[in-house]
Amino acid sequence: MSSGHNDSNNINLLDNNLETTLNTVGSSSAFGTSMQTLQDSDVFDDEMDEILASYKQEFDLEASALKELEEGSPTSDIENVNGPNNLDYSLDEVPVDDGEPKFVCDTTIPGVAKHLRMLGIDTLHHDNFSQNYILYLARTQHRTILTFSMKLQKNIDQILNNYKKKKERVEELKKKLNELQVEDETKPQISNSSATTSTPYNKWKETKEKIQTRIEQYEMDLSDPILSYPYKYYLLKTKGRYNQINEVVNTFKIRYIPEKMFTRCASCSGTLRKIPNKEEVKHLLEQNTYNDNDHYSMCNRCKQLFWGIHIENPAQREAVEKAIAFCEEYSYKGD
Repeated sequence: MSSGHNDSNNINLLDNNLETTLNTVGSSSAFGTSMQTLQDSDVFDDEMDEILASYKQEFDLEASALKELEEGSPTSDIENVNGPNNLDYSLDEVPVDDGEPKFVCDTTIPGVAKHLRMLGIDTLHHDNFSQNYILYLARTQHRTILTFSMKLQKNIDQILNNYKKKKERVEELKKKLNELQVEDETKPQISNSSATTSTPYNKWKETKEKIQTRIEQYEMDLSDPILSYPYKYYLLKTKGRYNQINEVVNTFKIRYIPEKMFTRCASCSGTLRKIPNKEEVKHLLEQNTYNDNDHYSMCNRCKQLFWGIHIENPAQREAVEKAIAFCEEYSYKGD
């Protein structure tokens, strides 16, 4: 993406030139005067074409850069994160809108992602997630982006600001077009004469047609989901794993709920499905593991298999107790 400072200067210059030209078109009160004005300005049509072409080029450059978020990136990123299970985060397990927060974390805060999963919160994270793919998941699955990256924040802000600017420009062009049409209607009706086929009159019509065409093109650009989606993100302010975990759970008021602990896959955040009959997974287990455990769960996304902790095993019991205590401590405790 191009520099925001230079883009703003170019946009302002284009806006000023377009404003000047459109005002020139609509400044005269009668066709006779307007046509004379246009006749005196041999460069009018060329200027209008140049301005509108530059205006469109600005849109095309921005749209082209942002289009990379949609075209190619998800596929290439999926290849990076699929692993042996051919896992596709964009297609597997579309999250249910149950009122619970849903997140996607970038590579700057892996500890936060793991903690949220332990608390039972739907949180996507992978070391190979690119920024484009994070935006893709946020848009297609309505997730809030969590990040400590100023670069990602700036990219999201640029998308949101570009959409706002494009929408404002379309409204300005519509207003100008309406002014030209109103002025057209208030002018004396021209009979079938040479005036209706004169070069200045045709230029007047062509100008309005060009503006209308540009409006339609811009509105088509604005209908692009990449541009129009209202991305939500939270930029963490603190450093260090514990501080960041504490910041997120308190900002989003995420409580410790015992029933939700360990209900999501620690690797991919998929929901866990209990296996009613362990015979179903016997072929996936070593004989000793199968003999020692009766309760199994499988991740609905990556198909990883989980089994119970041996309560009689002091080390395993202590690890579970520490995990539960940690989640209880680092959770929201407000009203």
